[in-house]
Amino acid sequence: MRAVTPLIVATMLQAGCLNWVVPAHAPSDAPATVQQPIIPRDIFDTLNAPTEMHAELCDIDGMHPNFPNDADQITKAFCQDFVAGGSIPQPH
Repeated sequence: MRAVTPLIVATMLQAGCLNWVVPAHAPSDAPATVQQPIIPRDIFDTLNAPTEMHAELCDIDGMHPNFPNDADQITKAFCQDFVAGGSIPQPH
């Protein structure tokens, strides 16, 4: 019986803390319903063609004077055609 008492106390404490995580009532600013996200049948339909993807990724925005070498790692890797003697990488 002594081993069961701490288990009962711990269970009661956890149940009491549940109100902190899941409130008993919804806040007044909560929406009445939540709309399901719109997911296309073929998610790849929403992607640009490779040429347009490269143009969008490698768009020079003026924020990187040493573009692409001072940009993030993905931009640095895929936009090397903007560096003298560089070329577009061919992932395989």
